[in-house]
Amino acid sequence: MTPEDALWIDTGSNIVIAVVAAISLLFAGLGAFLQWMATRDQLSQSIEAREERKKEEAALFDVRSEGGKLYLMNYSRHTVRSVEVYMHHLETKKRILFPVSNVGPCKAAVYSFRYSPKGKPAPAHLSMHQVAYRDWEGRDWATGGGLPLTNIDNEYRNKMRGKSVIFTDWQKLLDWPRKESEISDCAGR
Repeated sequence: MTPEDALWIDTGSNIVIAVVAAISLLFAGLGAFLQWMATRDQLSQSIEAREERKKEEAALFDVRSEGGKLYLMNYSRHTVRSVEVYMHHLETKKRILFPVSNVGPCKAAVYSFRYSPKGKPAPAHLSMHQVAYRDWEGRDWATGGGLPLTNIDNEYRNKMRGKSVIFTDWQKLLDWPRKESEISDCAGR
């Protein structure tokens, strides 16, 4: 073999090695890119699943009004805080904001309202409009008034308050104290 043949073989093998190295780098880069995409997708799915769990947990708080009574039921294993119930007092046509500091885990709280315009007490006719409350992670939620369960901010919560009469001005409507009981079929247990 001549020195020129050896040079061609040496050059050719270097070119083959360089091409194989370039292809290997290309596949390594492609593999790293695909791994990054998969990791990003898993992270996105994990965040979405966490947000969904938070919403499911927030949905374990139920509020309803009937027969002059307000029922607050917390089926969660966490305390619900800063509850604001917005109701319409049908006799006076006022929108009332009824604040409740908290409802403990697996607890039901019941408030009874009365109205006595002519000295004769009767159950107050209240229609519930909206509810806002804070979950155990400090996130604010609202529902009612045509709004599905939605995570809200302070600005929206202030907007909800609008022209509501705060219930402390309407103490005479409430039969104190609230009645509280354990919820036996609680999801938080």
